[in-house]
Amino acid sequence: MTNYSAFPKMDHWIYHPHGRYLLEAERKALAALLPRYFGYHLLQLGGPVHFDLLEPSLINHHIRLADEVSPGFNGSSVEAEFDELPFLPDSIDLVVMPHTLDRLQNPLSLLKSVYDVLIPEGHVIVLGYNTWSLWHLAKIWRRHDALLQRAQFHGAGQVRRWLNHTGFQIVYHKSVAHRPPISNEVWLKRSLFLEPMGQLLWPHSGAVHLIVAQKKVLPFTAIRTCIKKVAVPIREPVTEPTSMSGRGRMGSSLEEGEGGRCQI
Repeated sequence: MTNYSAFPKMDHWIYHPHGRYLLEAERKALAALLPRYFGYHLLQLGGPVHFDLLEPSLINHHIRLADEVSPGFNGSSVEAEFDELPFLPDSIDLVVMPHTLDRLQNPLSLLKSVYDVLIPEGHVIVLGYNTWSLWHLAKIWRRHDALLQRAQFHGAGQVRRWLNHTGFQIVYHKSVAHRPPISNEVWLKRSLFLEPMGQLLWPHSGAVHLIVAQKKVLPFTAIRTCIKKVAVPIREPVTEPTSMSGRGRMGSSLEEGEGGRCQI
């Protein structure tokens, strides 16, 4: 997988007007979703430390996994790589992935690990850069912007196919942040009118796609072995005659058969 530390930290986005705008848009979108989910453990893979995206969640225990531990996270911090998540199978209720797939060369491998650690019917929330957005166009001509240059843009359709292939079922999909990546704070505020207009006219062209998927487990069905009982006829044993009279009667029958009056 790609070295996660090679990318600018999401906490540094706060120092850029368009980065701060993107974080606020994502936090607002998560605030409308997180209170719907309950459980014991919520896992955040990567993402910001000091900019709390998980605050609206009703799940008490928050865990952040990254390649290095950063103090300041409101919960437990785990230092590990994304190659194999260090959690027991069926132990996490909800996983939040803020731009995690955008920084990996093999996103499908991570999604398989997420599927394993989630409880049956658990959920994963994926946030990622949208290919069909003005932010993707800006990556071409804004080569000095480290926030955009190292990110991998994936189409929402591609991410949905990855999730379905892993075993998830898509339950929610939304596009957020419809303003362009304007680095001037004054002009960024003046473009506020593009937010409602974008949601109405081009709802799937926001800077970020937000996809919620649920882990589906095939139900176990016991197969009953059916044994068909077939009635087998039993032939009664033939008892040979023991008396002379019996042998006489048998002989007379044979004799009659030779005469043509009896057929055997």
